[in-house]
Amino acid sequence: MHRFVPGSQAERPYSSHMRWSLLLLCLTSLPMTGCHRSLFSEDLPRHQFEDYDASRTGPIPAEETDEFGHPKPNLRRRLGGS
Repeated sequence: MHRFVPGSQAERPYSSHMRWSLLLLCLTSLPMTGCHRSLFSEDLPRHQFEDYDASRTGPIPAEETDEFGHPKPNLRRRLGGS
């Protein structure tokens, strides 16, 4: 009969496989963390009519505050909605 020893391979037979799997998972997910520059810069127009709209009504702010005073992206006005 085998004697059970805590921390032995009998307790955790797949521990080395789990470590390698975890290491592989970390290494493959590292490039997907988003540590890169943004695709578009902030000074580029959001749509083709932004220059025309800015000349008619003035520049549209990038953020607006909600009823609680928190800044929210001003998507509706910047993307051409009313």
